[in-house]
Amino acid sequence: MLIGALFVGILFSMPAEMIGKSIVAGLIDATTIHLILALAMIMVLENVLRKTENLQKMVNSLKGLIKDHRIVMAFMPAVIGLLPSIGGARFSAPFVEETSKGMNLTAEKKSFINYWFRHPWEFTIPLYPGIILASGISHIPLKSIILAQMPFSLAVIIGGVIFGLKGIKDEAPPAGEISAKEYLLPFILSILPVIAIFFFVLIIGLDISLSMAIVIIALFIIYRYTLKNIAAALKESISINYLLMVIGIMIFKTTIDKSGALPALSESFSSSGLPLGIILFTLPFIVGILTGITVAFVGVTFPLIYLMLQENGFSIGLMAFAFAGGYIGVLLSPVHMCLVLTKEYFKAEWLGIYRLIAIPSLIVFIAAVVRLWIG
Repeated sequence: MLIGALFVGILFSMPAEMIGKSIVAGLIDATTIHLILALAMIMVLENVLRKTENLQKMVNSLKGLIKDHRIVMAFMPAVIGLLPSIGGARFSAPFVEETSKGMNLTAEKKSFINYWFRHPWEFTIPLYPGIILASGISHIPLKSIILAQMPFSLAVIIGGVIFGLKGIKDEAPPAGEISAKEYLLPFILSILPVIAIFFFVLIIGLDISLSMAIVIIALFIIYRYTLKNIAAALKESISINYLLMVIGIMIFKTTIDKSGALPALSESFSSSGLPLGIILFTLPFIVGILTGITVAFVGVTFPLIYLMLQENGFSIGLMAFAFAGGYIGVLLSPVHMCLVLTKEYFKAEWLGIYRLIAIPSLIVFIAAVVRLWIG
């Protein structure tokens, strides 16, 4: 990421001083600090849930409630994905790891399941700022955008089921003859920390890092952690390599932003004479793959796309097609924080992950083309 940042700076003739300032800006940016804090809290929370056996109880009780354990494996990334937390895939990864025991899955397969099932919602859930910004720029009511893009969320889920869950055999021993309702109370009790985070974020409106900190402190008190235990939990949990990786990615993104590369890209496309359909898909796709952030491709490309559509015939189908193009870029981006953190957690290979992501991404593209055809 650091080499990439330097390369961008040189490519766009940024003075050495400006490159240095971009690196510093990436280091002290509020998003970088917020992300480091959130990631640190996620790692500590995961450690506490695992050490107190809440993680295992949650998975075991969910397996008792849902007999198809493949669904259980996809369930936690999908639920945690409802929270718009950058890098939240690191939170769901241990759940996938725990659930996959006895399934003999590769690191790449587990990575795909954790990553892919976290990401159907950004097309349709108004908790995510991307579609809110798209609605504001395009002047399309949020409800209309959600309805127009619902097939894309379904396409992500269908692609994940076909290419992520189909064919998996659960080799774990059966749970026994216990009634499913016997697992309900243990599941509710074990998932309370996660429910509490949702409550603090969605109902109270607290920051995600602060919400997790409150839950962690409550767990320390409930399980009577001593100062020695707390220090051990912090030492075991927080990985410096993860945090440095986050810093590198944020410096890269800041340098791209300050280099003027993205506006230049938009201007090049608008004056290229390419067919409108190609521009609508490719421009957001490139910005999405460069940044790995939905708000970035919407903020950079949608003002231009909106103007182009005003001149060439505006339709919600065209805007939805552009959004799908950008989001496919985000899903495939090597700087997408969730993808990087998932890969690192499971120690997976890039090529293996991309082989699994490629065809489901094509399904989303086909859904976008069909939506474009409908209008």
